[in-house]
Amino acid sequence: MTDRPQPLTTDAESAFMLAEYESLRQFWLAQSTAGEARLNYYLLTVSAAVVGIGLVNQLADRAIVPYVSGALIVGVFFIGLVTFARIVERTISMTQYVRGMNRIRRYFTDRQSALAEYLILPTVDDVPAFRSMSLRGRGLSAVGLSQTVAIINSILAGSGAMIVLRVTLTLDNVWAIAGGLLVFGLIYLSQSRFYAGRVAEAGKRTVVKFPSS
Repeated sequence: MTDRPQPLTTDAESAFMLAEYESLRQFWLAQSTAGEARLNYYLLTVSAAVVGIGLVNQLADRAIVPYVSGALIVGVFFIGLVTFARIVERTISMTQYVRGMNRIRRYFTDRQSALAEYLILPTVDDVPAFRSMSLRGRGLSAVGLSQTVAIINSILAGSGAMIVLRVTLTLDNVWAIAGGLLVFGLIYLSQSRFYAGRVAEAGKRTVVKFPSS
């Protein structure tokens, strides 16, 4: 006797799965909106700091300009670190929500295999992958919210380092720029390592029931 596919019905089980799918979709949308809002707020803060530095440079005593500029840069930098950490968690949550929706699609295709021919989205729950911040092999088109904030944070840190080296230690411009570039690289690398650690941890605690291979 051959197994016959179970017909799709509006029973309580299917209704529950559809409601769960909608919940995951709403959670994903909420995280997406929140991430964009955080980035916009951060960009607005950075822009305000740049304008503030410009005004201080024009109106204040030259002797205090580096210190006021440095204080603004440090303040915005710490806001950036908090923004980066929250966006990393947002990215992980969105990946998990998409995997959950994939799993629910799998539920329906298991009940009625013919549905699989009409789906363009995956029915396996090991995609999308928890990706690193590396752009190698993906290009600039892969720059996301996390990378954007990390780059801005690194620029702020490098700029602050240049001010310290140039004004406080009175180094030549060449050495100040070199020091700023070094700090830029170190800060970006630190954020990349943090991102990689959080992604690796999320990957370990996520149970895959329907792998792609």
